[in-house]
Amino acid sequence: MNPLRKAWAWLTDQPMPKDDIFLPLAKLPKESALEVAKRLREQVQKDIEKITGIKDMPMEKPKQPQYFKSQLVEDRAKYLNLQVYDIMYEMIEYIQNELKLTPCVTETVTMPEEDKALGRKSTSHQEGRAFDLRTRDWNADQLAQFIGYFNAKYESLGALNSKGEVKFIVYHNSGHGDHFHVQFNRSFSTLAKEGKLA
Repeated sequence: MNPLRKAWAWLTDQPMPKDDIFLPLAKLPKESALEVAKRLREQVQKDIEKITGIKDMPMEKPKQPQYFKSQLVEDRAKYLNLQVYDIMYEMIEYIQNELKLTPCVTETVTMPEEDKALGRKSTSHQEGRAFDLRTRDWNADQLAQFIGYFNAKYESLGALNSKGEVKFIVYHNSGHGDHFHVQFNRSFSTLAKEGKLA
């Protein structure tokens, strides 16, 4: 049987009209979406029980891993330069898969007044070209491994420090715990600094 016809027959307990494969909404059964979803869920539960022998297996969607310090930090990540954003997620995966640690991005894009309150001199966060990674649970070998791996790949993309040196990963504690400040040069600047955060 055509899968569409089979699904129709299962949901409505009646055969689908032969002359109309794609029925207009008006012809759908007068059954609420909630009731349809409930029936589908019950059928899936039965199928799971038949296959696994496990009754009443939880079907809730697993929670997504929390990689950010807060929802605000995560929401503002969309204002990062696209390449900066991609490299941030590459680092998250490396921390999780290679270092076997829990990644935590503690800062992405900020506003001028926030940086002023924290005494930040760099505008790299405001410009969407920097992010911070928590490192308080890392040992010396893990710190060195991470810096070595990513400096080898991306050090040339780093920003200039006050001494005129290119620095891609800065390991420091600015009063809020040990962390990596990952910074990119000004060619990666976005419009985030103009107060366009939603």
